[in-house]
Amino acid sequence: MATTINHATMPNEDCVVRRLRECGASSIEDLLRLAGLDWVTVFSIIDRLNRAGSVVLEKMGLIIWCHWRKEYEQSRGPQN
Repeated sequence: MATTINHATMPNEDCVVRRLRECGASSIEDLLRLAGLDWVTVFSIIDRLNRAGSVVLEKMGLIIWCHWRKEYEQSRGPQN
């Protein structure tokens, strides 16, 4: 099955990826504060990144955190 890429969403995705790489982790609410991004856009981007294995989602209390996978794995240490 061929995967199509919607290039119109790429600048928004780049914005989210840049934020996660810089911070390591952000709450979904923090990502919603990025300029020009609404809930549907953020959710779609995070869903796509999660399915690709680039991010890890973690619920802490009422807050959902999105971790850039490399930083998340480093912060958790080796899992045996």
